[in-house]
Amino acid sequence: MSSKSKPVPITIVISISVALSVAATLGAAHAGLLDFVINPNQQPLINGTILNYDNKTYHILIVPSNGTFTIPKPIPVEPPIINNTPDNNTIPNPPPPVPPVNNTPPTPPKPTCTADQVYNATTNKCDPKPVVTPPPEPVPVKDIHFIVVGDVDDNTGGTGVFNAIKAKNPDIVAVLGDLGYGDNLAWFKSTYGKLNMVCVPGNHESANEDGTSAIEKETQEFCSLPWYFKFNHVLFIGANTNGDLSTQSTQIQGLLSNAENMKDVKQVHLLTHKPCATFPNAHHPVEKSVKAFCDTIRSKVPTGVKFVNDAGHNHVFSANKDQTQITSGAGGRSHYTCGVSTEFPFCDNVHFGYADYLIKTDGTSTLTFYDFNGKIVK
Repeated sequence: MSSKSKPVPITIVISISVALSVAATLGAAHAGLLDFVINPNQQPLINGTILNYDNKTYHILIVPSNGTFTIPKPIPVEPPIINNTPDNNTIPNPPPPVPPVNNTPPTPPKPTCTADQVYNATTNKCDPKPVVTPPPEPVPVKDIHFIVVGDVDDNTGGTGVFNAIKAKNPDIVAVLGDLGYGDNLAWFKSTYGKLNMVCVPGNHESANEDGTSAIEKETQEFCSLPWYFKFNHVLFIGANTNGDLSTQSTQIQGLLSNAENMKDVKQVHLLTHKPCATFPNAHHPVEKSVKAFCDTIRSKVPTGVKFVNDAGHNHVFSANKDQTQITSGAGGRSHYTCGVSTEFPFCDNVHFGYADYLIKTDGTSTLTFYDFNGKIVK
């Protein structure tokens, strides 16, 4: 008997044999499971094997003796590992996931830029510093010539006035209504329309008086009312005295109440066809609605700012004593009557011409009346 074998009492062997479904008897030593007969004179041998019982392999040694079975110690065989569960009966574990391959190259270190370079975060490089473009030179401030003329006409006098103004090459021209006395603005557009100019409608461009709906519409579109602009601390505002005065008054009051817009303004010129005030014996006296409109606007002009009304309608030159009420309606249409007074010391109904303002850079101005020959009238 092997020294590594351990005798087992028959009662234990019977228990094992029952558990293994092996029938054994002491006389014949017959193993029912293996189904063969043991020779009592045969030497001990291994003649039967039960596999994978309790996850172990057993070799059964049967001897013809006095009823003692000798069972060798089992040779443990590790079963293949299927999973990590105790019963070892579930499906195999899936293989562990393969980690993704990172093909992104490592970020290079940030470069050190020199004083004439700038770091570009997109390319991670040092680019040359851009050339700084100096700001544009400011437009030099200069004295400007601003000409006002009204009641222009396609006749000898009117053509002479236009040619004189064109030759003067002013910075800007304001035409104060009655723009040629035609059914349309064809002549006006071909002459004054070629200059750097602004315009307002007169009663001859208004359907509610002496014009038609067609020329009123054409004039509104061409003159682009309402408008205003500033030169050298002077604010110029165009108004239609044949239009909706209430609406225009509200708009202009808003303009005059805007502190930012009125900053550094020294004068306000209201440019109209019909005047805010007139000299004595004027052909067209002041209309009440226009006077009320002008008075409201004047009351909203900030203290210390000069208010001037430049108008046409009367075909003369005229100015009051402080040159705040100017009539420049000698643009070519036949003259009207004139009159003077202490308040209106100057009136001329002989010459055709225009009024020329020289507006200085400090916001002050001088006014000169010229005829179409370039002669100073006043």
